[in-house]
Amino acid sequence: MLAAVAASLALVGSPNVEAAREYAATRPGTVAFAVRTPTTFEGVDEDRAFNSASVLKAMLLVAYPRSARDRPLRADEKRLLDPMIRKSDNAATNVIFTRVGTTGLKRLAKTAGMARFKPASPIWGNSQITARDQTRFFLAIDTLLPARHRAYGLRLLRTVVSSQRWGIGRLELPRDL
Repeated sequence: MLAAVAASLALVGSPNVEAAREYAATRPGTVAFAVRTPTTFEGVDEDRAFNSASVLKAMLLVAYPRSARDRPLRADEKRLLDPMIRKSDNAATNVIFTRVGTTGLKRLAKTAGMARFKPASPIWGNSQITARDQTRFFLAIDTLLPARHRAYGLRLLRTVVSSQRWGIGRLELPRDL
């Protein structure tokens, strides 16, 4: 998720990629991130593939409403999407994943320009994503969500319960942003 934070910085000003590298170096485990600059992507291990369980839930949140772009989401659909995103509910994710399938995820990834994304089935948490592809996805999420469902999807992402917030470190923005 660090990629999403770094990517959002690229939208409001020139990101300090070196500061992001320094921050990543302080994190335990294997860290990868990608930052979109005006001309390219920069980062650390930005094309290394990782399992994408949590990111895949955000992708399913976008892919599922794309199939319902011409109608309101039903209450039973929202009863799955809400806990899938806000509480990271795997049972709800299993149902949504079954409905979207790897074909729907591949279609979404292609639309988002995610060149290295590889969905996995039946264990969706084994899907592979890179920091570069994650950055591409989150930079485009506003346009990938159908207009009819955009406010709902973005609200779910903004209201994740505190126990399920993951991967975003505290970043200090330059004063001129």
